[in-house]
Amino acid sequence: MFRSTLLAALLLSGQALASEADILTAASGDSKGDTWDATVAQAMLSTYDSNGSGTIESTKELKAVSCTSWQAIDASVRAGWGGTGLRVIYGFQKGMIWVGYAIGIDEKLRKKADKALVSCGIE
Repeated sequence: MFRSTLLAALLLSGQALASEADILTAASGDSKGDTWDATVAQAMLSTYDSNGSGTIESTKELKAVSCTSWQAIDASVRAGWGGTGLRVIYGFQKGMIWVGYAIGIDEKLRKKADKALVSCGIE
Protein backbone atom coordinates (compact mmCIF):
# COMPACT_ATOMS: atom_id res chain seq x y z
CA MET A 1 0.00 0.00 0.00
CA PHE A 2 2.70 2.50 1.04
CA ARG A 3 4.79 1.78 -2.05
CA SER A 4 1.86 2.18 -4.46
CA THR A 5 0.83 5.42 -2.74
CA LEU A 6 4.35 6.82 -3.18
CA LEU A 7 4.46 5.72 -6.80
CA ALA A 8 1.12 7.41 -7.48
CA ALA A 9 2.40 10.59 -5.82
CA LEU A 10 5.45 10.51 -8.08
CA LEU A 11 3.31 10.17 -11.17
CA LEU A 12 1.26 13.17 -10.13
CA SER A 13 4.24 15.29 -9.08
CA GLY A 14 6.18 14.85 -12.32
CA GLN A 15 9.41 13.90 -10.49
CA ALA A 16 12.02 11.76 -12.21
CA LEU A 17 10.00 8.56 -12.09
CA ALA A 18 12.70 6.13 -13.17
CA SER A 19 15.10 7.22 -10.44
CA GLU A 20 12.47 7.36 -7.72
CA ALA A 21 10.98 4.06 -8.86
CA ASP A 22 14.43 2.47 -8.55
CA ILE A 23 14.65 3.65 -4.94
CA LEU A 24 11.13 2.43 -4.16
CA THR A 25 11.89 -0.97 -5.64
CA ALA A 26 15.22 -1.21 -3.84
CA ALA A 27 13.69 -0.21 -0.51
CA SER A 28 10.94 -2.80 -0.69
CA GLY A 29 11.52 -6.16 0.91
CA ASP A 30 13.28 -7.34 4.03
CA SER A 31 15.49 -4.51 5.26
CA LYS A 32 17.60 -6.70 7.52
CA GLY A 33 20.85 -7.68 5.93
CA ASP A 34 23.70 -6.74 3.67
CA THR A 35 21.83 -7.59 0.47
CA TRP A 36 19.16 -4.98 1.18
CA ASP A 37 21.80 -2.40 2.12
CA ALA A 38 23.71 -3.06 -1.11
CA THR A 39 20.57 -2.85 -3.23
CA VAL A 40 19.49 0.43 -1.65
CA ALA A 41 23.03 1.85 -1.83
CA GLN A 42 23.23 1.01 -5.54
CA ALA A 43 19.88 2.69 -6.22
CA MET A 44 20.85 5.76 -4.18
CA LEU A 45 24.23 6.06 -5.88
CA SER A 46 22.90 5.53 -9.40
CA THR A 47 20.30 8.21 -8.72
CA TYR A 48 22.16 10.81 -6.64
CA ASP A 49 25.95 10.27 -6.93
CA SER A 50 26.46 12.95 -9.58
CA ASN A 51 30.25 12.71 -9.72
CA GLY A 52 30.54 8.92 -9.77
CA SER A 53 32.64 8.78 -6.59
CA GLY A 54 30.80 5.78 -5.21
CA THR A 55 29.33 7.70 -2.28
CA ILE A 56 27.00 10.61 -1.63
CA GLU A 57 29.61 12.96 -0.21
CA SER A 58 28.66 16.48 -1.28
CA THR A 59 25.96 18.80 0.00
CA LYS A 60 24.71 19.14 -3.58
CA GLU A 61 24.24 15.37 -3.89
CA LEU A 62 22.59 15.13 -0.47
CA LYS A 63 20.15 17.93 -1.25
CA ALA A 64 19.10 16.08 -4.39
CA VAL A 65 17.85 13.11 -2.35
CA SER A 66 14.09 13.51 -2.31
CA CYS A 67 11.85 13.12 0.70
CA THR A 68 10.11 10.37 -1.25
CA SER A 69 13.36 8.40 -1.34
CA TRP A 70 14.11 8.95 2.35
CA GLN A 71 10.54 8.07 3.33
CA ALA A 72 10.54 4.84 1.30
CA ILE A 73 13.81 3.74 2.87
CA ASP A 74 12.62 4.68 6.35
CA ALA A 75 9.32 2.80 5.89
CA SER A 76 11.16 -0.36 4.92
CA VAL A 77 13.61 -0.04 7.82
CA ARG A 78 10.71 0.43 10.25
CA ALA A 79 8.91 -2.61 8.84
CA GLY A 80 11.99 -4.77 9.22
CA TRP A 81 13.25 -3.47 12.54
CA GLY A 82 10.12 -3.48 14.70
CA GLY A 83 9.24 0.16 14.16
CA THR A 84 12.71 1.60 14.70
CA GLY A 85 13.55 3.93 11.84
CA LEU A 86 16.37 4.94 9.55
CA ARG A 87 17.72 7.70 11.81
CA VAL A 88 18.44 5.25 14.64
CA ILE A 89 19.29 2.01 12.80
CA TYR A 90 21.74 3.70 10.38
CA GLY A 91 23.12 6.15 12.94
CA PHE A 92 22.01 9.47 11.48
CA GLN A 93 20.65 10.53 14.85
CA LYS A 94 23.21 11.97 17.27
CA GLY A 95 24.67 9.47 19.69
CA MET A 96 24.13 6.44 17.46
CA ILE A 97 26.79 4.31 15.77
CA TRP A 98 27.28 5.40 12.14
CA VAL A 99 26.06 2.86 9.59
CA GLY A 100 24.80 5.29 6.94
CA TYR A 101 27.74 4.33 4.73
CA ALA A 102 25.89 1.05 4.08
CA ILE A 103 23.32 2.94 2.01
CA GLY A 104 25.87 5.17 0.31
CA ILE A 105 26.04 8.26 2.55
CA ASP A 106 29.45 9.64 3.55
CA GLU A 107 29.80 10.19 7.30
CA LYS A 108 30.92 13.80 6.81
CA LEU A 109 27.30 14.52 5.80
CA ARG A 110 25.83 12.82 8.85
CA LYS A 111 24.44 15.97 10.53
CA LYS A 112 23.13 17.42 7.27
CA ALA A 113 21.54 14.11 6.32
CA ASP A 114 19.87 13.87 9.71
CA LYS A 115 18.46 17.37 9.25
CA ALA A 116 17.18 16.35 5.80
CA LEU A 117 15.48 13.30 7.30
CA VAL A 118 13.80 15.39 9.99
CA SER A 119 12.68 17.97 7.43
CA CYS A 120 11.07 15.11 5.50
CA GLY A 121 9.03 14.17 8.57
CA ILE A 122 11.17 11.21 9.58
CA GLU A 123 11.54 10.83 13.34
